Amino acid sequence: MTDTMPTRLRSGIIGAGFIGGVHAHAVRAAGGRLTRIADVTPESAITAARTLGAEAAAASAEELIASNEVDVVHICTPNATHATLAMLAIQHGKAVICEKPLATTATDAEAVAKAARES
Repeated sequence: MTDTMPTRLRSGIIGAGFIGGVHAHAVRAAGGRLTRIADVTPESAITAARTLGAEAAAASAEELIASNEVDVVHICTPNATHATLAMLAIQHGKAVICEKPLATTATDAEAVAKAARES
């Protein structure tokens, strides 16, 4: 994250299913802003942005992670995608909130944890 972090954390949610909605509610309840949402397709992300109250849709998870409008990435996708998305977000200097499990193997979970510690 940048040295000039905004007063209200800006969250992006990847995955607009049930648990993505839970995270959207949690972001607002904590006083944060839901700035981006990405889903399976750009079209479903647009619908989810309207439904969940995000400021904008992202065309892909990668676009959301790279956005300068996102400080915290919430990963609410199928389990097999968690480690890859978490690593990408960490590489972009983002804080990560990941639904359980963090990864589908202990090796991948250890790699994500190590990357987070070192970032």
